[in-house]
Amino acid sequence: MQLKKNKKKTLIRACYSIENELSLYKLHVNMIPEISFNVNLRTILLNKEWDILRKAVYEKYLYKCAICGKENVKLEAHEKWEYMYEKSMQRLVDIMALCKKCHLNKHLGYAGNLDYLVKQDIIQHWCSVNGKSKQDFQKYFMNVYGLFQLRNKFKWVIVDPNNKPINKVKLKDLFKFLKLNKKKCSKKIVKNSTPEIQNIKDIEQIHGIGPKLADKLREHGVLTSNNLIENRNVEDLAQKTNINITSLHKFKLKAESIEKNEIYQISPFTIPDKKIIYIDIETDMYPAKRIWLISLGVDGKFKQFYADTWEQQKDILYKFKAFLKKNPNTLLLSFSGNNFDFRLLKNAMVRFGLNIDELTSLQHIDLNILLKRSFIFPIQRYSVKDLGKLFGYPFKHTHLDGFNVAFKYIEHIKKGIPLEKEILEYGEDDVKVLPFLIEKISNEKKIIKKNIPGLVSVNYTTEINGDLNILLIKVRNLYEQHGSLSIREDKRSNSIKAEIRFYAEEIHSLDYIRRAMATLLFREASPYQYKSGNRCYIPYYGRDQVIKFIQTIKPRKKNDISKLV
Repeated sequence: MQLKKNKKKTLIRACYSIENELSLYKLHVNMIPEISFNVNLRTILLNKEWDILRKAVYEKYLYKCAICGKENVKLEAHEKWEYMYEKSMQRLVDIMALCKKCHLNKHLGYAGNLDYLVKQDIIQHWCSVNGKSKQDFQKYFMNVYGLFQLRNKFKWVIVDPNNKPINKVKLKDLFKFLKLNKKKCSKKIVKNSTPEIQNIKDIEQIHGIGPKLADKLREHGVLTSNNLIENRNVEDLAQKTNINITSLHKFKLKAESIEKNEIYQISPFTIPDKKIIYIDIETDMYPAKRIWLISLGVDGKFKQFYADTWEQQKDILYKFKAFLKKNPNTLLLSFSGNNFDFRLLKNAMVRFGLNIDELTSLQHIDLNILLKRSFIFPIQRYSVKDLGKLFGYPFKHTHLDGFNVAFKYIEHIKKGIPLEKEILEYGEDDVKVLPFLIEKISNEKKIIKKNIPGLVSVNYTTEINGDLNILLIKVRNLYEQHGSLSIREDKRSNSIKAEIRFYAEEIHSLDYIRRAMATLLFREASPYQYKSGNRCYIPYYGRDQVIKFIQTIKPRKKNDISKLV
């Protein structure tokens, strides 16, 4: 018993020590423990109450960001908690008005799932507010995640400012404690406010709907997923919110999918009939550049290349290169949503001066991108863990994620702590789940093919047969008649954006080209329907896709891709 008490005291001292270090930064995150995920005032209060509360908070902070002081920007309400470790109590102590970038910095766990450029923007904002460098951010982030890990060892009781269960919080008590302007609070709402946790799902819980889109929908009365499901005039809602009608149909279908627990197919799911190398990598933290584990699966066999120190990184890349050389004419298949594994492997090999021909000569598919374009699943996040869980994959270590694993490896490097076996098994699961998902989805009887206006499913059972040269000629003719190439400079990301489009009056008229392009291993993005309703197109994004298309199809009309080569 005394030993347990001593361990808890050591744990508490470590938490306070990291908290003190983090408090030196003007902008710093205070990551809530896993047990507290999705427990917040926005889900507890009625929608109208939350709206009243956040507006009163904005007024209290004079419509400025409480951290960086920016004015004339869209504000968001952020809950501030304190942690009373001795009592294992997590208590609400404030609600702050924050700008978008400061708020995302307060939710680094969520921000970690965002687009690469958005993450870089978040890091840059942290550096600017705190007067620090990106190297400082990496050290800071390790402390943040270390504290998160420690807090997860406690069994928290979540309470309001008066130490009462948070789900019993009253709006009038919050106004009193936070010293908010009562004029902004409806007396009727305050008097009757003793809500339980709401079961209705907020519109922002639907995959793909971020804060900006959610605000547009809320302005027109779409507050929950049920509101979206019940909407009978998507075209009218698209015009009012200025949200693409195809996207709205997709969001509505996602809400229905979760409500009915059904899987819908919305476009072809095609994987070439050839040998596949399933691949997953583990890297350092922000910014992820260095690779310390390459996990591979081929022909039912599993293999890993592990770097016990950063100096061994080049060695595992050499081994990976040799492995690819022994397996020519195969397909590389990973899972990330942004071709992360392929890009980092390519960049790392270039950095070490290794020839990348063995890698770039292989076709690559990001299964995450393919699944999101082909299906709608009854889940809020399309991570490999969520999809694996949906289909019943037996993950060995469900408590681990990419952050945990990277953190443990860096601890291993810095402190000489032996790396646990479970870390390598985590990488093994991330590879073995991929063929499992493909087999399950290909044979899953629950899949429902569903057609809706503006988002028509292609008959994925229809295959394109015949001579490949004839197929190429047909695609070339369709491109020359109904296609276009766009290459432009994106000043924000300082990069070149490229895409191929195929146009038609109605989306079902593009069925053939979609099947043909899928057969040729081109990855389509979401179909786009113009507001006028009399024109639509299918886009194919990315420098590599455009170069491959022009070199493979060899269109006769002029296509200048010199900027891409």
